[in-house]
Amino acid sequence: MVADGLSLPYSSGTVEEHNNKIKMLKRQMWASLVAVADHVGELARGKRSW
Repeated sequence: MVADGLSLPYSSGTVEEHNNKIKMLKRQMWASLVAVADHVGELARGKRSW
């Protein structure tokens, strides 16, 4: 398997790069969603954080 990756003229590097970008964007979206939900929860409890 590793030998094929080193000896063949093609690789899946471009696909892996796109997959990593998509995963990163999904993590960022979830993090911002959690932050907004936390903020809304604090407003509902009468606290101001922003």
